Amino acid sequence: MRIQNCPVDIRVQKAVLTVLFAAIFLIPGVHAQTTSISYQGSLSVSNAPANGSFDFEFKLFDSLAGPTQVGSTVTRTTVNVANGTFAVSLDFGGGAFNGSNRFLEVSARPAGVGSYTPLTPRSQILSTPYAIKANLADSSISSSTATNAQQLGSIAADQYVLTGDARLSNARTPTSGSTDYIQNKTGTPQASANLTIDGTATAANINASQFYQLNGQRLIFTATGSLFVGPNIALNNSGTNNAFFGSGAGTANTSGAANSFFGSSSGTATTVGQSNAFFGNAAGSQNLNGSFNVYVGQFAGQANIAGQANTFIGTNAGATPPSGSNNVAVGADAGNAPTLGSNNTFIGKGAIPNAAGLNFATAIGSGAVVGTSNTIVLGRGNDNTLVSGILQIGSGSGGASTAVCVNGSNQLGICASSIRYKSDIENFTGGLNIIRRLRPIQFSWTDGGMHDVGFAAEEVNNVEPLLTVFGKTGEIVGVKYGQISAVLVNALNEQQGQIDAQRLLIQKQQAQIDVLMRLVCAGNKKAKVCRAN
Repeated sequence: MRIQNCPVDIRVQKAVLTVLFAAIFLIPGVHAQTTSISYQGSLSVSNAPANGSFDFEFKLFDSLAGPTQVGSTVTRTTVNVANGTFAVSLDFGGGAFNGSNRFLEVSARPAGVGSYTPLTPRSQILSTPYAIKANLADSSISSSTATNAQQLGSIAADQYVLTGDARLSNARTPTSGSTDYIQNKTGTPQASANLTIDGTATAANINASQFYQLNGQRLIFTATGSLFVGPNIALNNSGTNNAFFGSGAGTANTSGAANSFFGSSSGTATTVGQSNAFFGNAAGSQNLNGSFNVYVGQFAGQANIAGQANTFIGTNAGATPPSGSNNVAVGADAGNAPTLGSNNTFIGKGAIPNAAGLNFATAIGSGAVVGTSNTIVLGRGNDNTLVSGILQIGSGSGGASTAVCVNGSNQLGICASSIRYKSDIENFTGGLNIIRRLRPIQFSWTDGGMHDVGFAAEEVNNVEPLLTVFGKTGEIVGVKYGQISAVLVNALNEQQGQIDAQRLLIQKQQAQIDVLMRLVCAGNKKAKVCRAN
């Protein structure tokens, strides 16, 4: 196979020429141009146009036959050759074309077969590829050859400087040092300078020595650790560590410290109170010198003037009472009464006292009402109270006046005995026959070890089931000690009947003895039995 070197046509793409043309006249606005060129050649094999895939090597030299190669060898493999014609893209780098003569040597072989065969002679690179570095550009590299630099379009450079317009030379607003512009400086602040914009400002850090304004309202952070946000706040403030948020919040505060007021008019009247937390519209608004209070909710604790350590949570919770300390009211309107004592607890919507000045009174449940001090009320009058665990009742300071019973539904109440609550009434006849079969025992309680006396419920049940208490599942749990009194009544009546019968018998026998004594003594007065009479 013989590879024939045929004439080649080396051309630069139209896009390259267009971009470089723009680069000459629009240098400030153009980006760097690529150094790639297009190469189109013709290849024949055995004097016939070649077809198929071929590998090519391209080398650049500084002379037609010299050994000095410029740049690196460019290899293109498996190039498709159709009817003798092929085209490739070559890039020897921008430094390869510095204006000197350049000659291209091409070598070829069938794709992947044998060694490369040079196509001689080398082809000289003509002017078209030198659009990468136009000859005219050289003249602009050196100022000595840039003769047109002072005459652009035959117009002298000094014609581009206006000297007759007074606006370019006299002092105009803003003048040097004016406060109408912001100077970029550090150290001493620019005096009396203002900045007004209607767009968006972004800064890494803004440090205001007096206050911030948001929509015309001040945001103040004091040197004493207080933070105030909203209109009409901290007007006379000298306190420390306060936080007031909302229109009029903490307005009257002077030396009060560690207060947190959130909401319009919250804590607005407070002057010297400390460590209060008021959250909600007008919460604690009339407080003057009360401290350690927590009011959460609209109007919560509103009227309390000097109370201490109150906790009111809920709309209108504790809103009306003007005084009172150490109270807890949780729920809307809880503890909201004309007057309020101290140490009271109200939990639930509308849980309130219905008497003035109560102390240690507790009302738990929505609508629960307590009327006396030292009293706990659970729920309303018609509510049921369920104790799932153990209810322990203290002994109290006085004697009991009413017995307490548990019914079959485990409900605790007074031991009612009215016939209104009874049905199927019959006489109960058990008496001595039951009493004589009961076995009193002494024992120690398993829980606590207290020694005690009583009966075994199981034994009592064997004698009379009516005297025992059963659990929900039917198990025996206790003895009805109170009901044993009915058995004792029958037993006493039985004994009294026996006593009455014996008394009659004795009376009858005594009468008989008296008759016999008279008969005996009438005939023998000296008898011993007659002497005493």
